[in-house]
Amino acid sequence: MLVMVSGMCKLTVDGKIFDAHPGDLVFFPAGSRHCAIGTGPEGCVCYEIFAPARPDQLPGWIGPSVLRYD
Repeated sequence: MLVMVSGMCKLTVDGKIFDAHPGDLVFFPAGSRHCAIGTGPEGCVCYEIFAPARPDQLPGWIGPSVLRYD
């Protein structure tokens, strides 16, 4: 799930492209491939909520401190 706080972004969900704006709440189907890219000059601020947590969010996970999904 993604909660848009400010700015705008383009979301790609399983190959389909959507625009997201402040106040939008976006649900991703389980197992879907998705990506968010800020499109405005100010970028975007959003919260992502995962259930269950991604492996990089689990205690004791060893890996890069920043993940980039291009």
